[in-house]
Amino acid sequence: TSDILKELSDAPTPQGIVAEVVLEDGDLPDFQTGRYLVLEDVQDPGNLGTMVRTADAAGLDGVILSDKSADLYNPKTLRSMQGSHFHLPVFRQSLPFVFAKMKATGLPILATTLSEQSVDYRELDHLETFALVMGNEGQGISSETADIADQLVHISMPGQAESLNVAVAAGIVIFSLL
Repeated sequence: TSDILKELSDAPTPQGIVAEVVLEDGDLPDFQTGRYLVLEDVQDPGNLGTMVRTADAAGLDGVILSDKSADLYNPKTLRSMQGSHFHLPVFRQSLPFVFAKMKATGLPILATTLSEQSVDYRELDHLETFALVMGNEGQGISSETADIADQLVHISMPGQAESLNVAVAAGIVIFSLL
């Protein structure tokens, strides 16, 4: 009934479908090839969902969430993804483990930051394979991630804004790498 649907959903106007599913733990890829988005401690479910959807739209091979990122199955995240989690694999994993596996295979790790050591994203060479790391909305990437990255990247901003929304920044850099 509509009353039961309202109890099961947090949306003011539920879309009429509710499901209970068993979640399977997927194995991480081998990172020999591919293009991946890595989200380090992204807290806002809407940002997380938007970036997964953007990775899907760009044809990336997967998304890796840090264990401190927002819940992939948060209702706001699910709405923001618009079903993209059905089109590409999304993994939740400890990033030191993921980065070690990427380094072992030689997958280039690009990390976004506003540091003086970063280069403008438009100066990057074309890469067939890569992992792009986007950081926390308020803190950016961790110093550990900056240290392990093969290339630090930024988006030059000629205006007065201090920074961009992480999901907007992800979209700009992802599509420039294609």
